[in-house]
Amino acid sequence: MTERKLRILAIDDHPVVLFGIQNIVSQQNLAVCTFGNNTHVLDTMSPDANFNVCILDLGICGNQYADFIARIRSLWPACRILVYTMHEEPWIANELSAIDIEGAVSKSSPLDELKKAIAALCHGHCYFDPIFAKLMQNKAMEGLTLKETCVLKHILAGLNNEQIAFEMGISINTVKTHRRRIMNKFGATSVAQLIAHVGG
Repeated sequence: MTERKLRILAIDDHPVVLFGIQNIVSQQNLAVCTFGNNTHVLDTMSPDANFNVCILDLGICGNQYADFIARIRSLWPACRILVYTMHEEPWIANELSAIDIEGAVSKSSPLDELKKAIAALCHGHCYFDPIFAKLMQNKAMEGLTLKETCVLKHILAGLNNEQIAFEMGISINTVKTHRRRIMNKFGATSVAQLIAHVGG
């Protein structure tokens, strides 16, 4: 991380949640926070604000959350988006799989999951808590190509890139490309996290 603190935009209509986010960020010394309690907060924001992370409560957007996320992307293309929501329905997970976000945490998860997610996104990674990882697992599996599925099986068997390349008769660079795409589809930042997601 650089000396200049990152900028976080937290949008939630529950003051207690916003207070909790401020607490987490202050304790971890990660960033400075700007808060909003409704979707109109974007009307007051400039593209020059250059937010690095946005923590968004889906409920505040109603059924328009995909459009709202797209609007955030248009304002700050590099902003990483963390969904923090009480909605755990499978159809929500399916839709989140198709939306350009970097993380999701359920409000019923331990607070430690939110801490991990904020830290991960601030450091440029993705993070989906166990609840969303499990909900999105089947969707991610459906999205794998045949080659990616084969690479995934080898990863789960404990093979390294060289061994996978030998077994599949492809280059190491191709294996690395498949591995990166698999990790992105599952929202995993490590093999251990990937195994946890797939093992559900």
